[in-house]
Amino acid sequence: ESEALKAAVMEASLDSIVTLDRKGAIIEFNPTAEDTLGLDRKEVLYKTFSRLFLAGEARSTFLRLLRDSRRARRAGRILQNRTELFAQRADGTTLPVELSIVPISLDDKRFYTLYIHDITKRKEAEREIQSLARFAGESPNPILRVNPEGLVVYANPASTSLLGSWKTGEGGTLPTDWVRLVREVLAV
Repeated sequence: ESEALKAAVMEASLDSIVTLDRKGAIIEFNPTAEDTLGLDRKEVLYKTFSRLFLAGEARSTFLRLLRDSRRARRAGRILQNRTELFAQRADGTTLPVELSIVPISLDDKRFYTLYIHDITKRKEAEREIQSLARFAGESPNPILRVNPEGLVVYANPASTSLLGSWKTGEGGTLPTDWVRLVREVLAV
């Protein structure tokens, strides 16, 4: 029952799950890992994960995290490492991932389970947010961000003369008529 449950979790996981032996060779590779990294389970079994799917700095970072996990285990601690790096698919393309290494001990043997989450969409959203933030700061038009009470929480450089005419600034309050308008708009 335990093995059936483990298999079901591996099969249904939305994240890639890869289990390594103590030398870093792949001994388990779930279907999401197959889809994400572009190789079938049969093609990767007993091959070194870091050589197949990591290059350059990402490989160095991963091997350092694996060493840290081994040292912690020898010291009697369990260290769960998590980092962001770029994984390499079978076709040579790369993708940003969040990778977590969880050490496991079974029958006096060491294993490491890797949980690999594709963060491509998150990174795209972060770039979009940064782009929008730059847009506001670079706009020649006044752009203000205010809270429901009419407090100015952000003002781009083009807002300086407008805020000066209102005798307020970032951290100050909009004129009464504008506060009323903000509340009406937010009530809709």
